[in-house]
Amino acid sequence: EFDRIPVGSASLAQVHRARLRSTSNHIGDEVAVKVQHRYIELTVASDLCVVRWLDRLASVAFAAEGFSLAWAIDQLSSNLARELDFELEAENSERCRCFFQEHPTLSKRVAVPRVHLGLSTKKMLVMDYVHGVPVSYLVKATQRQAAVVRELKHANNAGGLDRCEPQGGAPPQESHDIQELLTAQYSSQVADSLVEAFAAMFFCSGFVHCDPHPGNILVEM
Repeated sequence: EFDRIPVGSASLAQVHRARLRSTSNHIGDEVAVKVQHRYIELTVASDLCVVRWLDRLASVAFAAEGFSLAWAIDQLSSNLARELDFELEAENSERCRCFFQEHPTLSKRVAVPRVHLGLSTKKMLVMDYVHGVPVSYLVKATQRQAAVVRELKHANNAGGLDRCEPQGGAPPQESHDIQELLTAQYSSQVADSLVEAFAAMFFCSGFVHCDPHPGNILVEM
């Protein structure tokens, strides 16, 4: 089973939901398959070529100032080559997973998806599919909850609280609003776990996840 419509896409690759083949006594695991975009290596090479040409042009135009970004472009080229090696990413992911799995206080709060090394290649990464919401969802839910509280306080101070009350005995919150309020309550716990997790990586492991955007940090509800 393979969902051809990606659940996420970035500059270098996209992710598809899939399920491994089932056997007579085991249902196939649900997995996330990260696949590099077609011709991405050629695209990266051509982009780097353009950037180097622009740098040479700028270095001639600003020769008196000694301007050059060649060192930064060399670093970018080296890092992109590593990012395009999914076998290296699999190794890093497993190292990170083992660290949190063995951590005395974070092992039950932080989980890194298991990589299926036998199915992964330099251009494709297969790992356990994790269900959850991006951490940014909690931030937005907390912000919306705070806005509601501010509005209620303002209405109360202005003597207009009755205008905010539901009519006809209707419940004060719809089901999704209640869920959002409950979600906001978890925000401080998630924030504490994130701070502790990154502190552990910085000060204990020395091996740090350097791309912590919302798409890479999911919260199980």
